[in-house]
Amino acid sequence: MMRVQQGRARRRRNRSWGLEPLEDRRLLTQYYFPADPNLSLIDLESGPAFVSESAGEATFTVGRSGDVSGPASVRVETRPMQAVPGYDYVPLETTLTFAPGETRATFKVKILDDRIAEPTYKSIRVELSDAVGAYSVGAQRSREVTIADDEPASASPLTYHAFAGAGLWTYNEVEGWRKINDATPEAIVPAPDRGAVLDFGPSGLWAFDELRGYRKLNDVDPRAILGSAWTSDLLVDFGHGGLWTWNEREGYRKINDAVPDAMAGDASGWVMLDFGAHGLWSWSSGAGWGRIRDHGPEAMLVTPGGGGQAYLDYGADGLWEWHPSGTLLQLSEADPETMAVPVGGELYVGFGPFGLWNWSAYRYSWKKVNDVAPRAMATDPRGLPQLLDGTPPPALFLDYGDDGLWRLGDYGAWDRLNDVGPASVTYAGVDDLLLNYGTDGLWRWTRKGGYARLRDVAPTASAVASSAAIFRGTVRDFLAV
Repeated sequence: MMRVQQGRARRRRNRSWGLEPLEDRRLLTQYYFPADPNLSLIDLESGPAFVSESAGEATFTVGRSGDVSGPASVRVETRPMQAVPGYDYVPLETTLTFAPGETRATFKVKILDDRIAEPTYKSIRVELSDAVGAYSVGAQRSREVTIADDEPASASPLTYHAFAGAGLWTYNEVEGWRKINDATPEAIVPAPDRGAVLDFGPSGLWAFDELRGYRKLNDVDPRAILGSAWTSDLLVDFGHGGLWTWNEREGYRKINDAVPDAMAGDASGWVMLDFGAHGLWSWSSGAGWGRIRDHGPEAMLVTPGGGGQAYLDYGADGLWEWHPSGTLLQLSEADPETMAVPVGGELYVGFGPFGLWNWSAYRYSWKKVNDVAPRAMATDPRGLPQLLDGTPPPALFLDYGDDGLWRLGDYGAWDRLNDVGPASVTYAGVDDLLLNYGTDGLWRWTRKGGYARLRDVAPTASAVASSAAIFRGTVRDFLAV
């Protein structure tokens, strides 16, 4: 019951409750903290949110308010986000002091310029802590600063290509071709900072980016790798050596003695693993292991946007959907041959002689798209609804072999791109494809510029390096090799 006080309301004082021992008992006592406007506070008042790497430095102002009659100090520290300490900026860890009566102080963070094409944007965080001679650090205690790379090539996708007997090469439309290793990797996995994880077989597993060069991760030849384009997280199948995770912060961690027949993952770091007769399992660093079904599928497709949704091809047993809630639902009794999930979560399935169909989870129904099923399909593996610059959503590309390469775009519009389908497609960006035409070489197709031949010889492996311009390292995007 609430008691209503008549007359003029009494002014309440700020209070908090504490415990005080008294004669072997504990009594609640009150500590009063009057709302004193003269309490001294220290805040990070100003500093740039964006700075070009050619700026040389970023200047920040720290202000002191309230009672400033005495001296004060505060700890200042930079923390890396996507920016690399010692390469993109000079780390700062210092104490900023205020003389009696002084209300403003400044400090500078040195920004390092180079001539290396890097992710377009990379960030650091500047933080205040451990105020001395002041009541506390105020609400403005930290600021994120984004460093913009000013190299023209940074805005263009960087691709890695392995050519049998001819080594490892990168390609960028601004810089052209550049050889970065005489050895040829067996597999290439995209990594942060426009880098790549490289399986050199007996020579081990390596990481590379143009800023730090090569770093050896292991002497053992991995059997398969599941890697992230946005973080350093890897899931590595070492065969008899078991299944391991690796990242820059923690190094290696063994998670299973058995190794899967196949694995696929999504943007959240959730992974689905097919252990054949030992069943289909899910795994994530937070939730651990979970059994989905007693036997593995013929093929599986995890939706790239995150959330743990997957489509499972069980051959004669039909097509099934796995939902993050734990529901396993049969969508069709027919045997799917190809599957793809472009933006929006709409599933496209090639059912061979039964044609190409679209499954809509929103309408909860099937719709026939074409009487003929493609032999392969490709779309943006990241599953982005749209990029930050407002570009249209990625389309679905369909390889119809001798009937050519087609684009299925917005509102169901079909465009024929070529009379002959390629051996493989690497998705470089929105309406930007790398096409392996075997003996006819490596080609690039863009909606704006059409076809251009990049190399007379087709690569044995290709990958597109990630760009922090989209997610700035906040989302994981797993790609299987």
